[in-house]
Amino acid sequence: MAIPGVVGVYVGLQDDGKAPCLKVMVVRKTPAVVRQIPREFEGYRVVVEETGVIRPLQGN
Repeated sequence: MAIPGVVGVYVGLQDDGKAPCLKVMVVRKTPAVVRQIPREFEGYRVVVEETGVIRPLQGN
């Protein structure tokens, strides 16, 4: 989250739908941002996903 453009991190599944991985959500997936994110962290593959800006929902 200290990397500019990263808006969140969560545990997800790789494309095979079975193996766990870490998903890093970024505002915009650019080569500059991807270079700053490790491909693996503590034995888990890291997948970068472009999500755009994430904002909290407005309460009623």
